Amino acid sequence: MPRRTLRSAAAAPAAVLLVLTAGCTGGGDREQEMPEAAGASATTTATTTAAAPTGTPTATPAPVSSPYCDAVVAHRDRLAALGRDAFLTDAGLRETVAAVDAARAHAPRRVSAQWDELRTSLVDLRRGVASAGLRLEDLADADVTSSLSPEQRVALRRTVRSQRRVPEARATVVAQVRRACRVDLSAP
Repeated sequence: MPRRTLRSAAAAPAAVLLVLTAGCTGGGDREQEMPEAAGASATTTATTTAAAPTGTPTATPAPVSSPYCDAVVAHRDRLAALGRDAFLTDAGLRETVAAVDAARAHAPRRVSAQWDELRTSLVDLRRGVASAGLRLEDLADADVTSSLSPEQRVALRRTVRSQRRVPEARATVVAQVRRACRVDLSAP
C-alpha cells in the first residue's frame, strides 16, 4: 500500500472531527424568533455568579423556559459537545442524535432547517462509517485505519465531504440558542 494512501486512511478520523469542530467559532447569526413571542414564559430571575471588578456582583439571567429551551437545557452537555470529540463511539453518536432530535422537535421555524442539517449530518456520518464496515470507534485505531481497503477509504471520503455544511448550521444554532434561550452551547 502506498504511503500516501496510508496517510489518507489515518487522516480520515481527524478530518471527520476537524470538519465537525470547524463550526465552534460562531458566525452565521440571523434574527430568530424568541420563544416569548410564542407565549413562552421568559424567566428573568438572576443568579449571582461572580464579583465584578468594582466589587458588585454580576447577574446571569436564567435560561428562558419554553419547550424548546427546556429541551436545549436538558441536553446542554451533549449539544455543546457537538462538533468536538464528543461522540467517538457509535453509542455516543446515537445519544447526540437523540439530543438534537429533542431540541429540533421544538425549534422555531426560522432555525429548524439548521437543526435538520445537524441531524442529517450526524445520521450521514453514522451511515458512512457503517458503509465502510466500521464503527466510529474504529477510526481512532491506527491498526484499523492503516488496513482499510480502497472501497472503505472512498466511503469515508464521501462521508467527510457530506459534512461540509455542518459548521455554518452549528454556528447558526449556537447563536440562536444563546439569543432565544440564554444558553451558551459554544462553551466546552
